[in-house]
Amino acid sequence: MADEKISESTEKVTLVGDDLIPIVDSVAGDNKHVKAKNLNSEISTWYVHATSGSDSNPGTPKFPFTLRQFAIDQTSEGDQIFLRGRPFSNTEVLTISTTIAILGISRSSAFTNITGAIILDTSSNAVTLRVENVSLNCTTTGFTKSGGNDGNVEFRNIQLTHRGDCIFDDVDIRNSLITRVTGNDLIINGNGTIANTFITDNDLNFNGTSLTLQDVILDQDLIINSGTVILEGGTVIKGTISGAGTLVDNRKGLGTESIKTLATGVIASLSDRNLIIAAQTGTADDMIELTGLTIGDDVLLRADAGDTITVKHNDAGATIKILITADGDLVLDEDNPLRLTLVSTNKLCQNI
Repeated sequence: MADEKISESTEKVTLVGDDLIPIVDSVAGDNKHVKAKNLNSEISTWYVHATSGSDSNPGTPKFPFTLRQFAIDQTSEGDQIFLRGRPFSNTEVLTISTTIAILGISRSSAFTNITGAIILDTSSNAVTLRVENVSLNCTTTGFTKSGGNDGNVEFRNIQLTHRGDCIFDDVDIRNSLITRVTGNDLIINGNGTIANTFITDNDLNFNGTSLTLQDVILDQDLIINSGTVILEGGTVIKGTISGAGTLVDNRKGLGTESIKTLATGVIASLSDRNLIIAAQTGTADDMIELTGLTIGDDVLLRADAGDTITVKHNDAGATIKILITADGDLVLDEDNPLRLTLVSTNKLCQNI
């Protein structure tokens, strides 16, 4: 932690919200530095804003920080940083030396775009970084760690673009997109799970004990240098699989990719279970139904390159209703696979 880190006291002031209160820590000029404390835990919540943040602010919803190293240095073990406002951009190298969460509102770079590089400093202790709904665009190098302890990540719905090493120990990555522009590949030295994620322009090098890939699309090579990699669901490895480690293939028989063109919003899958949905020229790119499945069948969908397909939730005109977990239509593109399971004669449910 930096020397200027704010120390805690026990004086309390009022903050709008049902379960957060600020703890007054110090006074700098006319500004009070406070932590937003969750009454049910010791977790502190800090706020940063794209345009109105300032390091002279206390990091509260009304007076947020900017996302710079100063804001990172205020955190303690388990703290959360909420990113607010758009477009959000940061060009520093951020060094993170304690377990924290960074939470945004969208992985689109139009909302949150953290640029520069991120380093997990594990010289004193293991560090786990949780990131949700954020675009991480490492423009200078990559997403790496320093030090001899574990540097772990938990990603939910993020877009990570790197131009250098991308090295993690334990991982829990879901509903994300990882892209390499230049530099080295994705390297995992620990254990964990990657699910519903598209890994593009990266080889995946595994050096740990056990890694599960569930409904993952890897468009380059999988190199298993040690341990075991388990393939599940609709995982697709487009490159080669090599290395001295062990591969366990538990995938269901989804078969090779098959392109299907929308016809009045209906796709007939027949025996194919790994589908690329192409838009029909001159018609709306809405998919309302998928036929040809047997109860219990899984199917993996993604959009054809350049097409954007809207999968309609519970469409009134469908005999077999497609039910999306979020109770709303889902936009399908080429980077994000959608897995569905036919659970009854008239219900095809999202499988997450």
